[in-house]
Amino acid sequence: MVSRALLFLVRAAARLLEAVLSFTPLDARWGISIRARTRLFDDGRPALWLHAASLGELNGALRLVRAVDEALGESPLGMNLVLSLQTVAAYERARTEGPGEPPLRHFRIEPALLPFENPRRLAKLWRRNRVVLAVAYESELWPAVCQAARSSRVPLVWWSARLGPRAARRWERWAPGLFRAMARSCSAIRAAEVDDSARLARLTGRWARVCGDCKRLVGVAPEALRAERGCPLCALSLHLEELPVLLELLRAEGAPRRWILQMRRSAELRAARRLCRGAGWRVVPWRAGLVPADGEVALVEDFGKTREVALSCAAALVGGSLVPGPGVHNALEPLECGNLILTGPYWYLRSSEIRRLDEWNLRREIAAGDARWPECAVPPAESVLAAVDALSANQRAQAKRAARALRRFMDKKEQA
Repeated sequence: MVSRALLFLVRAAARLLEAVLSFTPLDARWGISIRARTRLFDDGRPALWLHAASLGELNGALRLVRAVDEALGESPLGMNLVLSLQTVAAYERARTEGPGEPPLRHFRIEPALLPFENPRRLAKLWRRNRVVLAVAYESELWPAVCQAARSSRVPLVWWSARLGPRAARRWERWAPGLFRAMARSCSAIRAAEVDDSARLARLTGRWARVCGDCKRLVGVAPEALRAERGCPLCALSLHLEELPVLLELLRAEGAPRRWILQMRRSAELRAARRLCRGAGWRVVPWRAGLVPADGEVALVEDFGKTREVALSCAAALVGGSLVPGPGVHNALEPLECGNLILTGPYWYLRSSEIRRLDEWNLRREIAAGDARWPECAVPPAESVLAAVDALSANQRAQAKRAARALRRFMDKKEQA
């Protein structure tokens, strides 16, 4: 009785928050804005629902969609695609830029913000747009999504599933039964890495096949091979707890005297300015084309500028790797921009990618206590192209398998 009352109060508070903030995009990382239309298509065609939480997952999801679109061949599939997002920054990127060029042949895409922990609204979104298959991409599997899938009888697939060590420990300690129930709601689970599959097996009792990370569907941008590198270093998606470690490392012999800083969260910008100034750096706002002077750090205040920042620098330090806990972020986006990759010692979440970068001598490692900064020249274009081809090969094969499975699924739907 008490638990039901608490659940009622939580849902009532969520609805009140939704009513008050329905047109207020709060901090993009939280994605609390509820600006969501329920009818996105009027053509009566079946739809695929694909959820990607933030900008990083959006990039991987769009690459997966394009690879599947190419693998489907000439025979038209004729599906709509509801691209569900959880942050306002990702929603704005999807709304303004879409999947890019060339246009997709088999899918018509419309973005929408994920209804805030509201399975009934999500089920309504699916029903009005004739969603026949739901796909949660990477690490976002929520109770509301699973509940909506059960009530709507829509098959749910968790693709490129990631379950880090910290998240696995929390689920195992606080809500193992809830996690098992969510896993049972999935018609299929495909893990991003073997380690993710092992952690999923420990929690659910069944191993998931490994499909890899769709962010590996990479290609070197043409401008990356001829970009002018005016700045020696950029730090991308850095967590606030990593910044003191980096500032200390920048005191080492041979360290760059100008650099660009992109924080992981907008709420950390003020603290980042204070820490950089306390370490003796002049902080200037970054803008496209800006090359900071000696003794300056250019602070990126807008999200979604990773590509522009990386193209202006020779080396890119990938956030999440300098301290234990956060987990290293995607190193392939700066690789596409032709950067030499820098990481700290904590890169276990993406070990297969990091080892592949090491094979082509495209990575340097830095750690607290290093007396000298590693030499960071722009890597040869041949090495970058070879690494990208090797990283993409397996993922393109997986995309072809996904395309065949989607074609079979739609054929069965038409026959039924």
